[in-house]
Amino acid sequence: MVLQNVNITIGVKTIRFHQVFNQTFIYKNTMKKIILLVGGSGTGKDLVANIMHNEHTIRKIVSYTTRPIRDGEMNGREHYFLPKISNNHYKETVEDIFAYTLYGENEYFTTVSQINEMLTLNDEVIYIIDEAGVEHIKESGNSLNLDVVLINITRDVARRLRSGVSNERMERDSSRIKSKIVYDYVINNNGTIDALKKRIGDIVKSIRKNGR
Repeated sequence: MVLQNVNITIGVKTIRFHQVFNQTFIYKNTMKKIILLVGGSGTGKDLVANIMHNEHTIRKIVSYTTRPIRDGEMNGREHYFLPKISNNHYKETVEDIFAYTLYGENEYFTTVSQINEMLTLNDEVIYIIDEAGVEHIKESGNSLNLDVVLINITRDVARRLRSGVSNERMERDSSRIKSKIVYDYVINNNGTIDALKKRIGDIVKSIRKNGR
């Protein structure tokens, strides 16, 4: 394995971007869990990930993206923000991609080295992903023990706009692939925060008790 550390400066921030070549999964066919959170814009994916982390000590994998950083976001917390060079640039140049999607002309991906590093320290990790990314994982043939969680919410346009979801993001959701993914759990995030926390707690308990 050859590890290259590349420092990329974005404005005044510099991030450390890891490229790993000839990397293989350490954790194939084990009881380690990668919980994939899937849902449209404004459904509460980050909220669910934060509750899983803060109340159930499940850490989130931070993906790389070429989309612009939004107000209130922090580099290395929501994503690692990379300079956009061209569509598919990182897909064509990073050789250990675990999951990848091109969404709204921006690349999103995570690497095998990130997965290995996180699962070394944790039995379960969370990754926020879209349907195309799930399909990428399935098609890659990696023998991983996955729990897929769909975050589903119904909100009217006015409420979604007030929560910070732009019309552009909602319109872009219509282009998401129509997948035949079979989900292990569904969260209908239409109630109170206490109801959401209870549902998440029940899911985490089931994952840890039954392995699914």
